Amino acid sequence: MHASYWARAPSALSHVTRIQRRYASARTPRAPSVRNRLRRPVLSPDFGSVPSPPLELFTSAIDKGPFKQGPNKLGWMEAIDIARKCIAAAQKSTETSSLNLERDIHADLHKICLVSQILGRSPRHSVVTEWIMPKLAHAGNMLAIVSLGYKALSSSTINGQPWLLQKIEILAREGKTWEPMVLHGSILEAKGELRSAANWYQKAIEITKPLDNEINYLSFFIPQGRFPLPLEAFANVQLKLGEIDKAEEAANLGALQYDSPRGYSLLLSALFKNESGWDHVEEYLTKCAMSHDVEACYRLGEIYRLWHLGLEKVEHAGFHGKFLSKKMLRGVLSVSSRYYSPTEYYSMAKEWLELAAAQGHPLASLQMAVLLRDENKAGEALHYRELAGRHPKYAAVATELQEAWEISDADITSIMRKAVEL
Repeated sequence: MHASYWARAPSALSHVTRIQRRYASARTPRAPSVRNRLRRPVLSPDFGSVPSPPLELFTSAIDKGPFKQGPNKLGWMEAIDIARKCIAAAQKSTETSSLNLERDIHADLHKICLVSQILGRSPRHSVVTEWIMPKLAHAGNMLAIVSLGYKALSSSTINGQPWLLQKIEILAREGKTWEPMVLHGSILEAKGELRSAANWYQKAIEITKPLDNEINYLSFFIPQGRFPLPLEAFANVQLKLGEIDKAEEAANLGALQYDSPRGYSLLLSALFKNESGWDHVEEYLTKCAMSHDVEACYRLGEIYRLWHLGLEKVEHAGFHGKFLSKKMLRGVLSVSSRYYSPTEYYSMAKEWLELAAAQGHPLASLQMAVLLRDENKAGEALHYRELAGRHPKYAAVATELQEAWEISDADITSIMRKAVEL
């Protein structure tokens, strides 16, 4: 039997694969001799057990990440080379040794910081990220300072790191980039200094450019949507200060400029407090819900249920959306679309409530239980009632609902109203 063509003629692809394999993993080192062991310090067990980084860790991150933009473009071959040097530097480090990152790793701080974040995505390499990020911050790298500062602020440990607080404030006062300014403002806001925080957010707004590349870099370091953009931070603090009009204006600009779910969420908060803009409630809730905002999914489902009931049935059937005032309730009712029938609104309500319940929203689970019970789907209704009952806060209400189902004329409306008030 003749050998196949593929066996006789190696393709160009196999050559590329060999190159990738060579870059992806270093040659397995030989066991150190006794003589070498006497000359070199014993490696830290944490760093010594770190393997060479896999190719897939870098190709997937670089294809989707912010590495093809700006002057500091980074390819996967260069990234792997930097990663291996980072691991080697960590392995050679001791508590007393000093490290010059740019000299010892032969790359600029920005690229080292990006590569360290890629390594941090792997459980087997995160120890290197934890080792190198503080060194990058001490060396003055802005992304490292902001990333560490945000994590410390989120874990309430920022006040125990005075050197990091100082680095953040210095960068904020330099006024070159908005991230340190927003972070410094967030630290002040956490201390209750709302006016000072608002001033820093205002300064950050003045130097922010739409679709800034730094925003893309930051989203790679911090999960998207968690670090507030300047307009969003300003809108949020204005809500706390009771300046609803300023909050609405800033949130509106932020939502339009960045098309971010947080911006639309803040805008909704301002609209609800101002009791205005009910013609935009469905649109903004949909944008938030599409970004997996569980509360938005629940509220959107309740809005569609409201439109299914109509004004005449609301008082009788009961609408328990605590997030809507009476004025907003009537306003939202007045703008329901004529393109959908009540039956279609009911179906849309169930879809969003089901999605919220699946993500653990107890009120959505209770409402789904009631709707399915009304459809004589006792088994499915029981499932959603049990979901709600798993939440300690709503366990008693879920039990009360089960008992009410055994009574023909039980007042389900009062039970649901009680659940909303919890």
